Amino acid sequence: GVEAPIINFTGGTTSIVADIETGENVPKDRYDCFVLPFTLHLAYDVKGAVRNCIETLRPGGVLLTCMTCRSWYPPDGFDLGDGQKGNVHWWFTPAGVRRTLREVGIPNDCVPLEVCGNRLAIIADIHGMPAEMFSSRELDHRDPMTPLLICARIKRPPRAVNA
Repeated sequence: GVEAPIINFTGGTTSIVADIETGENVPKDRYDCFVLPFTLHLAYDVKGAVRNCIETLRPGGVLLTCMTCRSWYPPDGFDLGDGQKGNVHWWFTPAGVRRTLREVGIPNDCVPLEVCGNRLAIIADIHGMPAEMFSSRELDHRDPMTPLLICARIKRPPRAVNA
């Protein structure tokens, strides 16, 4: 599974490390906001991971996440820093994200999606080129046909998430 540290901002330390795919150690109905950047492509069970992340929220709480549309990946996996490897299992599209969310019980009106990036941003990302090599105009252009990222603000509905 994919472990995600849940940070307690009032204390400033990691209070819980949970497996978001299986739900192991994932607290229910506890947080107003959960920030999950660049993680869902590493979860094989994306629906389970989304469901468990949403369930950490109180009704009306918000999951802030971004998902990669295209990028590079090491064939042996990413070093997660604890001796484990994380592998890329998925790339995302806005249509795929909306469908996945509907299937776990999140209505589309609870999820504004924003696409970011363009072909140049994808090429730069794949080649490890720094942003300083490009103009603001080049980087700020958003191409819905070739985005690099999808950013989502997912609001937990008042009812339970589909099992």
